[in-house]
Amino acid sequence: MGITYVDSTCIRVCHNKRIRCNKVFKGLAETGKSTMGRFFGFKLHLLCNERGESVNFCLTRGNVDDRNQKVFNILSNGLFGKLYVDKGYISVSLFERLFNKGIHPVTGIKKNRKNRLMSVNDKMLLRNRSIIETINDELKNRRRIEHSRHRSPANFIMNLLAALTATVSFLKNHRFCQVNGFSGVVNLSLFVMNSLIKVTVPSMPNTDALIHK
Repeated sequence: MGITYVDSTCIRVCHNKRIRCNKVFKGLAETGKSTMGRFFGFKLHLLCNERGESVNFCLTRGNVDDRNQKVFNILSNGLFGKLYVDKGYISVSLFERLFNKGIHPVTGIKKNRKNRLMSVNDKMLLRNRSIIETINDELKNRRRIEHSRHRSPANFIMNLLAALTATVSFLKNHRFCQVNGFSGVVNLSLFVMNSLIKVTVPSMPNTDALIHK
């Protein structure tokens, strides 16, 4: 049975006071809201398994909902089994679409909702969502994917891909991942909603930033 975790993290490209002055990402980045407040930039949606292996990721504008159908069409490609998410992903329509694909979403219960029975195994695996939060922390605090010094969208994407690669290398040698047999990134998909530019990554001729409107 497949066990995967999904989470999103915001990537700010400038301070909120300089949103109107930002020219590099004008017409590309958008203003969104997270648990830390308002921000201007993008969202990185990351998918990993129970061993900390990055399975897939998706990059969107900052104002795109975590439960967006296009986002999950990419993240759930080839996915099966159980998908553990936080309470922010609770959506009847999303859960129905995932069920139809053979994916069983598991989430916590909000305080204003009726309690539902959950197996002990699901409760334990749901608590292990810190795995994907550790990856996000590594990307933002050690690999510095979030800063205001980008000079072009291509530079931003290259920096993001380099950070993801470096994170895989770091986690491969991490004690937790050694015990669980970390094998690296299985699949990477980059998707930015709305029009941007097509970016070809040097030394990786088949890897493009796919931009859709």
